[in-house]
Amino acid sequence: MIPPSSPVDLTGKVSLVTGAAGGMGQVITTRLARLGSTVLAVVRDRERGEQLRRRVAADVGADRVEVLTVSRC
Repeated sequence: MIPPSSPVDLTGKVSLVTGAAGGMGQVITTRLARLGSTVLAVVRDRERGEQLRRRVAADVGADRVEVLTVSRC
């Protein structure tokens, strides 16, 4: 895990997280957003994705998550 004082800066980068509404997906999405990345969060349930977006925005202090809803093939 990257320490909070890490010199990593992902500002201007875009990250794609699949399964973003799940346990590890939420952790990864939050961490990437905290490092400055715009995160495309891929979810199956739109409402869970929106809850994630709001939670990350409140935690990080910026709305850096865009929710992409997909259906199971």
